[in-house]
Amino acid sequence: SLDPHLALSAMWSLNYLLADTVWFAIPDFMQRGNPDYSLHHLVSFVLLYGMFVAKGVIVRFLPLFSLCESTALCFNIAFILRLAGLRDTIYVTFFEHLFAVLFFITRVFNLTFCTHAMLLLESVNTKDNYPIMAFMLISIAVLQYFWFYKIMVRVIYGPKKKDNQDEKTKKL
Repeated sequence: SLDPHLALSAMWSLNYLLADTVWFAIPDFMQRGNPDYSLHHLVSFVLLYGMFVAKGVIVRFLPLFSLCESTALCFNIAFILRLAGLRDTIYVTFFEHLFAVLFFITRVFNLTFCTHAMLLLESVNTKDNYPIMAFMLISIAVLQYFWFYKIMVRVIYGPKKKDNQDEKTKKL
């Protein structure tokens, strides 16, 4: 049977994912047409599905996956500071860089390690589970590298000119 703490963690993660999908990812995709964030959510739903298909063994990894969401705190603080008019300040830069460092640790390193470890689990390596789990876990790992690439481009080169022009337009 599933540990009650893990079940609570799984339900919390699912609820967070559902709320973020309904209130942010879908409206963002409909408004901007950018599939990146929606793709992230789609892969996350497949991940949660895979955790339950593999007879509960993979649910033990959920706390390590939830750790990845801790990076959102730095991302959101930087976002709020930009909204507060502190766009080109050391505070925003600090939280953006901290976000990039934590993203590397929790998602690129930790999550890649977890996905590889899960592929080696006996319960995942069954004839029925392996194809969907391999696809899901490899997709999750590749998605982290894709996001980290985008984060590093922004850290190194700054925001796109379109972002700057949009900001100037808002001030007019």
